[in-house]
Amino acid sequence: MQKKMEKIRKGLIEVFQKPQYWVLSLIIAGIFFVINIVLPNIDTIVQVATTLTGSRYAQFVIALIRGGIANMTQTSFVMLTIIAVLVGVMVSLITYKVRMEKIFSAHDGKTTTIGAILGLAAPGCASCGIGLLSAVGLTSALTYLPFKGIEISALSIVLLAGSTGSLASRIADGNSCKINFKKKR
Repeated sequence: MQKKMEKIRKGLIEVFQKPQYWVLSLIIAGIFFVINIVLPNIDTIVQVATTLTGSRYAQFVIALIRGGIANMTQTSFVMLTIIAVLVGVMVSLITYKVRMEKIFSAHDGKTTTIGAILGLAAPGCASCGIGLLSAVGLTSALTYLPFKGIEISALSIVLLAGSTGSLASRIADGNSCKINFKKKR
């Protein structure tokens, strides 16, 4: 177990010693976080866009984001932040891997995709309707779960952390196959 953790650490150091991957992670995490706060209010944002312009519209959107964060429980805020950071780190790892002309296994890709989808589905507070499930009206169904939907966030964190560790370990090993960017005809 300690050997595996050391490989993960080495892989993360290899990627994040380059500042552009820190920046990419922070940008992706920020975008992911904001999307999850704004998504339940997208109809309002679109409607207000026709009446407000410029700085007034920007102030409205910022107020909406602040209000969304203020209405989250502490647990929901922490879960959403962890998921956003993990998604940002995963995107940086994948970008690094692709740039090094290597690819991770299909299994890791599926785990990452499932984790990210679950993270989008219910990363925040189920009762306030944060996440993709609010867009399709399923957030109230999460309140019937024993922990009110936090289970989905926890599962997302586990899947994203596992796939991040696996990819970082592979980066440290440097033993992946080459990507063929040219189509066969």
